[in-house]
Amino acid sequence: MKKTLILLTLTVATTLTLTGCGIFSKTKSDVASFESAATNAGLQSLSIDGVSLPSNVEDYVVYHDADMTYQVEFYDLSNTTAAENLFNNLVDYVEDEEGMGTFTNSRVSSINYATNTYGSGDAYYYITRVDDTVFFGHTESAGKDAVKAISDAIGY
Repeated sequence: MKKTLILLTLTVATTLTLTGCGIFSKTKSDVASFESAATNAGLQSLSIDGVSLPSNVEDYVVYHDADMTYQVEFYDLSNTTAAENLFNNLVDYVEDEEGMGTFTNSRVSSINYATNTYGSGDAYYYITRVDDTVFFGHTESAGKDAVKAISDAIGY
């Protein structure tokens, strides 16, 4: 009886671990894949000419819908530490600027990625880091599915 209970406990723990409790890693995307997903979704590129970026940002692209109700950004950074710092800064920005009292928050992290989502009645934020890249989407609630579709298209 005791052996059966131990075996059952180990089986359940292994199943939970392998089905989404953090053991799997994600494959990072690249700027070209992000641009393709954004373009396929009908978004327009936003020029970042003249924007001063830190030296650890190797590439940065921004797309938005025609009505400017939502915007998605993709950062390719020089290393994972830089991406973790940017991810944390974006999380802090959303929490500080938007006042978390009105938002629901979901957090997931694993071997090489972390995701935070924030939603309220009128706004939605999706922040994901995979290795040395960061995806940031922000929208009015009506654009939530569009932001999620683009993140899904690039595997984030």
